[in-house]
Amino acid sequence: EHFSLSVPNNTAKEYNDGLEEMKAEMRKLHAGEKENFSYKTTLMLLFLLRLLCIVTAWQGNVVATLALSSAQFLVAPYSLFVSFTLALALAPPIYASHYIAFSLIQSAASILAMICPSFLLDLVVSIAPYLHLPIGPVFIA
Repeated sequence: EHFSLSVPNNTAKEYNDGLEEMKAEMRKLHAGEKENFSYKTTLMLLFLLRLLCIVTAWQGNVVATLALSSAQFLVAPYSLFVSFTLALALAPPIYASHYIAFSLIQSAASILAMICPSFLLDLVVSIAPYLHLPIGPVFIA
C-alpha cells in the first residue's frame, strides 16, 4: 500500500529547521571532547570484541567471556549504560515468562504423575535418560 503525506511547505521547513537546531545542540554537548576512534573503527572494535565473546563462550570460558563483554564499554562508553538499562527493561518479561512456563510444566507433570497408570510412568522413567538434552556449546550452535 502506498503512503503519502502532504503538509504545507512552511510546516516542513519549520520541522527541518528544528531538526537542524537539535543536531547543532547535540553536537555542542561534546564539542570540547576529542573522539578516540572514528565511528568505523569503533564498530570494528565492538564487532571483534563480540566475536571474541562468542568464541570464549563456545569454549566454555566464563571468566574470559564476562571480561570481554565488560570491556565493551571501554570502546563505547555509552554501551554500559544502554546495556544496563536494556537489561532492567527486558529482565522482568524474559524471566517472568520462563518462571511461568516452568511452573506450568511442573504442575502439568505433577498432575499427569497422579493420574497416569504405573506401567506408563515406568515406561517414561525407563526412557528418561534418552530424553535428557544437555544445554552446552554444541546445543547452542
